[in-house]
Amino acid sequence: AKANLRKLLKPKALEYRDLQLWNFPAEQATRMEVCETQVDGKAVCYYFVRNAGAWEIEKPVPAKTTAKVEEMVKAVARLRVAGWHDDDASKLKLYGLDPGALQVNVTVEETVPIAKDESAKPVDAGAAEPAADEQPTQKRTVVYKLQVADRGPIGEDTKVFVRSGDESLVATMFKSAADKFKPV
Repeated sequence: AKANLRKLLKPKALEYRDLQLWNFPAEQATRMEVCETQVDGKAVCYYFVRNAGAWEIEKPVPAKTTAKVEEMVKAVARLRVAGWHDDDASKLKLYGLDPGALQVNVTVEETVPIAKDESAKPVDAGAAEPAADEQPTQKRTVVYKLQVADRGPIGEDTKVFVRSGDESLVATMFKSAADKFKPV
């Protein structure tokens, strides 16, 4: 038997990157900002906050929301791209991602256990120590950023270019998934 490893190796290092941008529980999202860049260059932004488990519009006008906001948060929470396209930072304007036509920022607050530090033990032997079953926790805030372009690869009308955060990596995703982020 002969083995040929050339087909197993990918030509670009970019192709080894995971297609899932991030994965966080949608219930931990506390704030969402959606900004759409208009033709004249001005941005129209919508701010959503989670209040007592329900989403509300904070700006431009305080109001209640529909279930579409929760659908949008769930779509962002487990976001996957169709494929990686380029990693050249100088080409971001060419792809329409400096900035994108649509910017989505999701703030997630999660409670994480504090790592035990042996040097933080009390010096006094008579000092009260927390119970063994109670582990101290802290809130950690993470902001996930997504930029969506108004264009896609030539010949692929069903895809658009996207960029995660401030990275220079450009990916493609299906327009049908990106349309969930646009406010109506």
